[in-house]
Amino acid sequence: MIIDAHHHIWNLAERAQTWMTPAQAEVIGRNFTIDDWAAAATPAGVTRSVIVQTVENSQETVELLALAANTDSILGVVGWVDFVAHDLQAQFSLLREHPGAAKLVSVRDLTEYRPDPDWLAGPEASMTFAVAGHHDLAIDLLIKPEHVPSATRAVLSQPDTRFIINHLAKPNLDSTQAKDWGASMRGIAESPNTALKFSGVATLTRDFHASRVRVHEYFDEALRLFGADRIMFGSDWPVSLIGTQYSDLVASCEESLESLSQTEREAIWHGTASHWYQLPRDSESNETGRPLIEVER
Repeated sequence: MIIDAHHHIWNLAERAQTWMTPAQAEVIGRNFTIDDWAAAATPAGVTRSVIVQTVENSQETVELLALAANTDSILGVVGWVDFVAHDLQAQFSLLREHPGAAKLVSVRDLTEYRPDPDWLAGPEASMTFAVAGHHDLAIDLLIKPEHVPSATRAVLSQPDTRFIINHLAKPNLDSTQAKDWGASMRGIAESPNTALKFSGVATLTRDFHASRVRVHEYFDEALRLFGADRIMFGSDWPVSLIGTQYSDLVASCEESLESLSQTEREAIWHGTASHWYQLPRDSESNETGRPLIEVER
């Protein structure tokens, strides 16, 4: 069993992906459906997923929940709410009323695009994180290196809320050594309520294939900091197509896992995502015949 803990879909006729640069649009500037994801993922042995929002629009979250309600392969949805609004309780309550609401497992803040690098440590963020924790939802953080200090303060101040760092906090793999990245992430890693997605690596370097050794070095450093029970695999497909094919991402992760125990491998492939996102038990077993980890909700 492999769970892709981070991928997207979009229909450009329904909703523009305004974050996309012209260069990115040349590769991924078209529609991507859940069937397209399955066509890429299934041959690589990935059959279940957590689907993640892409834009600051609550209607997208509603649509993802509706899709998840009718799609067995989608085990969880990471949605979006307006973090700076004053009706957070109402927003969460409305989402809970929609079909597929049982699969809402997290909400994501697109911190990367906020002008204030310290917003995460401020009162608006603190209130949002507390409300999410009250609703038993995780917080996904899309951050860059300059946001790590405020993110560290935020996760330490909210011990009852689960945080999941997306894409290793987006370091530049070409210019930042793994050990230097590890030093910057030490504070976040020391907070037990924080997990890490080993995702997005295909677009964190100019040449993914030439950087495979560096990717493995980052994985080793992540494992040292977080441990296997706080690391989960994510593809970031279809954004990842800018750097490589889906099967290459899975193969690269498999290479990084070669020296690990079976228990550690299973954690990274599916156990960590199941636990941290509190995913519903799935009926499919992994290749060894063991079912997904059952998590108390």
